[in-house]
Amino acid sequence: MNSKLSSIQNKKKLLQIFVIVVSFIFLAFLAMKPILSIDGWPLEHDGSLLFERVGVFYHEIKKGNYFPLWTSYGQNGYGSPFPFLYHRAFNTIAVLFSFLTGSVYIGVKVAIFVLLIFGALGMFKLLKEFEVNFLNSLCGSALFMFANYTYTNWLFRGAAAEFTSMMLIPWLFYGLVCLAQNRKYSGLKLGFVLVALFYSHVVTFYYALFSFAIFYSYFLATEKRYLKIKYYFSGFISSIILIIFCGPYAIGLVLFKRMYNFSIMNGGNNHPNFHYNYFEWYFIKKSYVWGETWRGMSVEIGRGFFIIAMLLLLIIFILIKMKKLNLPQKINSYTALKPLFLCFIFYFILQTPFAKAFYLYFPGADFIQFPWRLLTFITVISILTYCISVQILYANKHRFKLYITAQTLIILSTFYQVYFGSSLNLKYEIMGKNYLIEANKANALLNAYQPFEYLPKSKIQPPIAKALIENKSEKSCIIENITPSDSLNSVVDTNNIKIKIKGLCEIEYNNFINPFTEITFSHSGQVSKTHNSTYILVANTSEYQTVEIKRIGLIKSIVQYFKYRDNLYS
Repeated sequence: MNSKLSSIQNKKKLLQIFVIVVSFIFLAFLAMKPILSIDGWPLEHDGSLLFERVGVFYHEIKKGNYFPLWTSYGQNGYGSPFPFLYHRAFNTIAVLFSFLTGSVYIGVKVAIFVLLIFGALGMFKLLKEFEVNFLNSLCGSALFMFANYTYTNWLFRGAAAEFTSMMLIPWLFYGLVCLAQNRKYSGLKLGFVLVALFYSHVVTFYYALFSFAIFYSYFLATEKRYLKIKYYFSGFISSIILIIFCGPYAIGLVLFKRMYNFSIMNGGNNHPNFHYNYFEWYFIKKSYVWGETWRGMSVEIGRGFFIIAMLLLLIIFILIKMKKLNLPQKINSYTALKPLFLCFIFYFILQTPFAKAFYLYFPGADFIQFPWRLLTFITVISILTYCISVQILYANKHRFKLYITAQTLIILSTFYQVYFGSSLNLKYEIMGKNYLIEANKANALLNAYQPFEYLPKSKIQPPIAKALIENKSEKSCIIENITPSDSLNSVVDTNNIKIKIKGLCEIEYNNFINPFTEITFSHSGQVSKTHNSTYILVANTSEYQTVEIKRIGLIKSIVQYFKYRDNLYS
C-alpha cells in the first residue's frame, strides 16, 4: 500500500515538474513576443549599448581574455575599464549564449529568455516555501515574469544588469526564509545568492544587504538562545563566501573608481532626492502609454495586481486584528512574514521624501541614483503577499466567499498581466538586426561610444583615434620587431604587445592609463603619462631590449595600483 502511494506521489511530482517546465518556457516566449515579432531591437534608453557591452566581452573572450577587466574597445580605441567597473553577470551569461549560437544578437535574446525562466522558478520556489498551492504558485510566477516593472527593466530601459539582479531577488528571499527556519546549508545557499547579486548589479546587492540585516536582526532579537548560535553560524558562512568570492573585486571597485568620472553617477541631478515619484504612479501612470512613449518610463509595479494585492493585504490585516481570521499555525515559514513586511515598508519608505536624510548621510545610499530602482524588491514582495493572502483565506474555511473572490481575482490578474505583456505593440524606432550585427564587429566596437563615467577624470571626451603604438623618436629609435605588427599602424585591441627596440626611444602607447596594464623593460626604461592620459615609454640603450605591454589579473592590478597611485594613477 505504501509503495503504491509513493508511486502515485512520484508520478504527481513528475507531472508537476513537467507542467512547470512547459508553462515557464511557454510564458517566457509570450513575455518576449514584443521583440520576437520584430527584426531587431527597440531603441530604448541606452541605444545599442545592451548589445555592444556583450559584444566587447565576446571579442575579448575570443582572444583568450576569459575574465576581461580592461578593453581597448570603445573611446576611439583608447580603451575602457567598463568590463571591470560595469555589472558583469548579464554580459557573461549573454556571451555564453553568443558563443553557443554564433551571434551576439541572438545570444542577448536567449539570455533574457533564460533569465525570465530562472526568475519565475525562484518565485515558484519562494511561494511553495509558504505552502501556496500549485495553481497560485504558477500565477505568482507568471505575474513576476509579466509585471510592468519587469518590462520596464529589460525592454523599455534596456537595463539588463538590473533585470538580472531582479530575477535573483526571489532566490534572495527564498534564502532568507530558509535562514529564518535554520535550514541545513542555508548560510551557504544565501551566500552564493548574494555573490550572484554582487556580480549582477552592485547597487541592488548593496540594498539586498538591508534585507539580510532585517531578517537577521529580527530573528536574533526574537528567537531562543540556542537558535541564535545557528543564526550566527549561518551568517558567518554567508559572510565568508562573500569575502572569498567578492572581496578582492570589491576592493578593486573602491580603488579604481577614483581614477574615472564616477562622481557624476550620484552628483547633481542624479542624486536620489531629485527623483521621487507621485504615489499613484506606482499603481498606474495615465500619461505613460506602454509601447508608444519613446524613451519615457513608468514606475508602475503591476497594473493587473498591485492595487488588488495591497487592498487584499489590508483586508486580511484588519480581519486578523479583529480576530476574525487566523494565520495557519502549522506553516513554519510564516515566521518570516514579519521581517518580509519590514523589508517592504523599508523599501517603500525609500520611495518617498521621508528618506531624504538617508540618501544624504547613509554611506553609499546615494549610488542608487533613482529610488524607484528598489521596485525590484517591492515587486517580488507584493506578488508574494498577494499569493499568501489568498492562501490564508483558503485556510480559513469560514471566509469561503472572500477566498473565492480573491482566488478569482488572482487568476484574472494573471491573465491580464500576460495579455498586457504579450500584446505590447512597440510603435517607436527599431534598431535593425543588421545594424546591431555590424555594430558588434570588432572594428566598429573600437570607436563605439562608452558612457562619460568610464573616461579618466582629466577627460571629458576621448581624443582623436591614433595607432595603438606610435614611435615619437623615429630618428633615434630603431624598432626591430613588434608583435602584433598592425599595432604600429592602426587602432587594434590586443592583450599583449612585444616591441624590440634600440637607441633613444620615446614610444606612445595609446591606451588610457589603467591599473590592468603592466609594462616591463628587459633592460631599463620608464613610463609616464601624456596630456591625453595615455602612456609614454622612454628607454635609452645601445643594445636591443624588449618592451612588453600586457594585461594583468585583478590581484596584481590592486598591487600595481598602490605602487603607482601617486604618479601614473593620480
